[in-house]
This record gives sequence, C-alpha cells and structure tokens, in this order.
Amino acid sequence: MFFVSQLASDYPPGTDLPPNMTHMDVFMALFMVCALEVVMLKIMMFGETQDQSENSEERSIADRFFDRGLY
Repeated sequence: MFFVSQLASDYPPGTDLPPNMTHMDVFMALFMVCALEVVMLKIMMFGETQDQSENSEERSIADRFFDRGLY
C-alpha cells in the first residue's frame, strides 16, 4: 500500500508531479473533464429541449413567426 510520504519521495525535488507527467498531461486531463461535463449537461438537457420542441410544433407557423419578433 502506498502512502503519501512514499509517493512524495519519488518526485524530483521542487516539483509536485510524477517525473513522467508534464504540464500538458495536466491540461489535457482538465480539458477531458470539462468536455465530459459538457457532454453530460447536453444529455441531461436533451429531454427538456425535446419537450420544448414538441410544444412549439403544436403551435401554428404564424404564432412562432411573431414570437421571434420578426414583424
């Protein structure tokens, strides 16, 4: 079992990253987390957008035209 003191002793002096991890790896990991979060939000919002589109399809074309403010 690894302890924090054992992991810290493996790092080069003055750094808090493993020797084979670059800053680009950290930025890519953050980017992937953000991308995953966006995808999850899109999936969660999909049901709400479906409900909105179903409601808008029930209305007439003229009603939708005037709702947009295109007089």
